[in-house]
Amino acid sequence: MAAEEEKQKVRDRQRGYRADEIVVIKAAEPVSIRDTSTKLRVAAYCRVSTDNIEQTSSFELQKLYYEEYIGDHENWEMVGIYADEGISGTSLKHRDEFIRMINDCRLGKIDLIVTKSVSRFSRNVVVCVETVRELKSLKPPVRVFFESEGIDTGDSSSDVMLNILAIFAQEESHTKSEIMNWSIDNRFARGNFLTPRLFGYKVDPDKPDRYIIVEEEAEIVRLVYSMYITGYSPNEIAETMTKLGYISNVRGDKKWNANVVNNIISNERRCGMIIARKTYTVDFTTHEKRINVNQRNKYKLDDHHEGIVAKELYEEALRIKQLRKQRYFDVVPPLSVIKSGALKGFVPVCIRYTGFTYENYKFASDFAYAKDRDGNAIRDSYKTLDKRDLGIVDFTGFEKLDSQLISRNGMPTLWFKERQLFFSKACIEKMMDSECVELLFEPTEMLLAIRSCDEDNPYAIKWGKNKDGKMLPLIKASTGFSSILYKCLNWDPKDRYRLIGVRRTRGKDSIVLFDLNTAEKIHREEIINDSSDELTIKTTTYLDEYLIDHFGNDYYQDVYSMRLYLMDLLKKWNLDAELIPVTEPDEWLVKAKELVNKHLAKLMEG
Repeated sequence: MAAEEEKQKVRDRQRGYRADEIVVIKAAEPVSIRDTSTKLRVAAYCRVSTDNIEQTSSFELQKLYYEEYIGDHENWEMVGIYADEGISGTSLKHRDEFIRMINDCRLGKIDLIVTKSVSRFSRNVVVCVETVRELKSLKPPVRVFFESEGIDTGDSSSDVMLNILAIFAQEESHTKSEIMNWSIDNRFARGNFLTPRLFGYKVDPDKPDRYIIVEEEAEIVRLVYSMYITGYSPNEIAETMTKLGYISNVRGDKKWNANVVNNIISNERRCGMIIARKTYTVDFTTHEKRINVNQRNKYKLDDHHEGIVAKELYEEALRIKQLRKQRYFDVVPPLSVIKSGALKGFVPVCIRYTGFTYENYKFASDFAYAKDRDGNAIRDSYKTLDKRDLGIVDFTGFEKLDSQLISRNGMPTLWFKERQLFFSKACIEKMMDSECVELLFEPTEMLLAIRSCDEDNPYAIKWGKNKDGKMLPLIKASTGFSSILYKCLNWDPKDRYRLIGVRRTRGKDSIVLFDLNTAEKIHREEIINDSSDELTIKTTTYLDEYLIDHFGNDYYQDVYSMRLYLMDLLKKWNLDAELIPVTEPDEWLVKAKELVNKHLAKLMEG
């Protein structure tokens, strides 16, 4: 019964209260764009999608059309024609006129925008709908009239149709984008590459997808590469080119900077190779481009055209460019070797440079020796030394005591980590507190040596800092050389390695020699105490398995001892033997150095 009463109350409320006495104040009807009694400030927007000749004609026709169209309406006052030429409609990026028009709407200068179609206004659904909504919300509101579709956004019934048409416009653009991608992929797969004019080349008039070298420009390109691979930085190259007054692009400008240099170096077309699709468009609506890292197919062809520089030179430039991104890279150091004396075959090391490999050091070391018929280095035969030369005492059966088995206090020590090295205080003291030392590497015998050097030495290691008149050790970054040792000696990257050295002195000259074959593995492990949560470091030293049954190497067979023997008994000291540059075997590198010298000579001549 109660439920029936509630239902009756609802029915009574629906009949209304004094409905016959209600006066309706009607809303104003939307002003029709055809209503001649109302003045409207009108703007037209037109756009063409491409910038070819045919579309440019269409562009001009659209402008003329809207001038006449707006002029034919007596109540329309033309604000202006906003026109974007050669711009895609999927994004607002670079659509300067469109953006200017919307800003004028916000300033209250426009009442009505007339445009040909939804696709001319925008092919992006979100941009189209959001722009129309914003314009309608302005005070006073701004309406848009799409001629082809007959849609007036001032009409409340236009929203659904506008959304549907905007979706179709965007999908049409998406379809065109997919067709274009398919067309480009097929073109590149057939070897039909795009070949725009490039500094150093002109397009072959008989074969539009081929290049012909422009020798005047190519000479400058070769000089840029040559300077780069011989140690000049992009900024230094740019400064030199500016001083020489050389042009930097196809327009004949003489504007040089590091970016210009890097762009020349990075373009593979300078060596005759061509790679297409190095970038790709992430989204056709935003036109955002990214570097193509296997997101799309890339198309590469070697020897597509005649190269300005050798392929080997181009690859060397890329390798150096990658190295320059590393924190500790300075310049490309020269490869040199000591050709006589106790340090014969030792190669100076630039500890931070990551460009050299073990094979590079081996090649340089072998350069100190004569070669046999097969081109192999004829090294000094230490093992043929007569033990009688050592005196009346016969050391047969004796072993040279390994440093790992004795106390190391006060002994010169060298530590290696994967990216660092560190000399002990005792090592600095035994080198007479020298501020700088030179690290030398003998890759065949796997020996290291240090000797004092001046601060301006290209290989100088400032291994300590002076405090209260004493030199204190510094940890030095050794990204390049440490990685070589860890690789060729199969060292564990998680561990550090300790070398105990032997010093030899003659007069004011001192040298410390280290045997890499006797490196001690030091493993550090962090241990957290379960009860106190305190962190402690556990250090474990691993001995070589050989030392389980030995005290060290046989005295007469120990290479380390033989180097010391040369110093101590045969008087082959000559510690100050000068470095000799290693002859470069690569013709392209020799030519590069000659080219640099030729052009720098012009600069010197003024």
